[in-house]
Amino acid sequence: FVTENNALIFEEHQICTSANLHHILQTIESGGLFVEDENKFIFCNVLVGRQAKARFKISNVGKITCDVNIVVRPISNKPFARIVDIFEVEPSKMCIASHSHAFATVSFTPQIMQNYQCIFEATLDGLPSTLAKSRGLVFDIAGEGNLPRVTVVRPVLHNQYGNPLLLFKRLLLGHSEKLPLILKNNGVLPAQLHVDLQDELGVFSLKGRPTTAYIYITEENKPHVKAKKAHTASLVVSPGDTAEFDVVFHSQKVGRMRGIIHLSVINNQYEETSIHMVGEGYEDDITLDNIHGLVAPTSQEDISISEFTEIIEDNDMEDLAAAALVDHIQFGDCHIGHSYNASFTVTNHSQVNLIRFEWPVSATIAFSPQMGHLHPGCAKDIVVTMKSDVPINLKNMRIRCKLSRIMFQLPADQVPDWDDHMHTVKWVDVPRNMPGTFTTKRKVIETDPEPAHSVLEENYQELQLQISANVDFASYHCQARDVRFKETLVYQTRVFEFDVINSGRVQLEFSWVSEDTSKAVSFAKPDHQGFPTCHLESKVRSW
Repeated sequence: FVTENNALIFEEHQICTSANLHHILQTIESGGLFVEDENKFIFCNVLVGRQAKARFKISNVGKITCDVNIVVRPISNKPFARIVDIFEVEPSKMCIASHSHAFATVSFTPQIMQNYQCIFEATLDGLPSTLAKSRGLVFDIAGEGNLPRVTVVRPVLHNQYGNPLLLFKRLLLGHSEKLPLILKNNGVLPAQLHVDLQDELGVFSLKGRPTTAYIYITEENKPHVKAKKAHTASLVVSPGDTAEFDVVFHSQKVGRMRGIIHLSVINNQYEETSIHMVGEGYEDDITLDNIHGLVAPTSQEDISISEFTEIIEDNDMEDLAAAALVDHIQFGDCHIGHSYNASFTVTNHSQVNLIRFEWPVSATIAFSPQMGHLHPGCAKDIVVTMKSDVPINLKNMRIRCKLSRIMFQLPADQVPDWDDHMHTVKWVDVPRNMPGTFTTKRKVIETDPEPAHSVLEENYQELQLQISANVDFASYHCQARDVRFKETLVYQTRVFEFDVINSGRVQLEFSWVSEDTSKAVSFAKPDHQGFPTCHLESKVRSW
């Protein structure tokens, strides 16, 4: 019978070589694959506990009928090579007529997620064993048990129990925030995923993204209404693909809210994940809004592992929401003696209360305006300036603003807005030095006086702002003092590379200034390296 014609024996399967095996494995979804130079047949993407079958064609091109014995045997006698209930072949013996063929079927049933191997042998019946093997069909069979699996890419935070954590900002009632939930299929099998959002108060909801295809998704969260679907969302994630959601927290009640998103993967009982959600709603008359620092605000997605470790060690789960405070200005790396400005808005949400605010005076941090009045329903922009003449590291430094509830002596609608930044420009007469000269004017800037008022309640509300900054001298280290190019041909370019090391604790900003007026020397920083490159371009000019 035929033992050398792979195209005939494996006519129902793909055939390749080890050189392009990796590429084909990335594209094949199921079935089998024969690798010629390895003499190996591979079962592809078989689910644990499921049975996969492959047929191999045994052809008799002779003039007489032949009996063929077919077996699958382990690669060794060691326990790890056991193939009982894993590999089976049918039939174990076949009679093939002249110029005819038959199929041997090998079934593969992986028990767990591991690699399995066996040897397939088809030999003529009646021949001595040594001669039968030399004339027989022998090749290796390999397969791996797989389970569909999905990993959580975002959120990156985890609570003290190791569960992924969506940590929302502390929000004023009526406001909302969304955080991304990103899942990825890192396996080789398509994963059907069920998503269940559990939230008794109905403050969390799941929104789909146009980049992801869903079987269905319920975006409205009504916990007390009988669900029309079995799950909040259902979808299939192909190998290597990602699925994206927006998880929204609606601040509707005062206090800390919790919810859970439960992920379950079909055909994988071990792949169940619970994603915890924590949000807090509050209701204050005075809030800080539109905070614009020099560094992008740190979202819960960008908190470093070290910072999160501190949260876990210093606080319990009840205080985790403090890490997501929105009232935080980050100046980042700053240079000594330089001024840096950031801005925010202070808003009075009350429709009846008049508020007087006063920020503390500090040698490093200054507010403008530093004090002022907030009429009902009004807001005021504040600029905070950070400047230090000595190295200093501010990490989440809390600054408390003093708030007092006041009452004017006149009706509030007759009292103008006021803060210590308001000035009035006047032109006053300059006394004449000599009789008969013209009167001149002089510009005078006067600070507007604070309108008369009485304090009804001091410490009306606690208002805090966190500030972070790292102030220090910039320093660097560079061993190269002289740049000496080798001899360079005309119209050729020579490159000289050297390291500039930032040895300080703040970001180093630098620029190159060349005194070469011919512009024959230029500086560049390659994309793949962290050191500058000096280029010399040699030219000849005729005069």
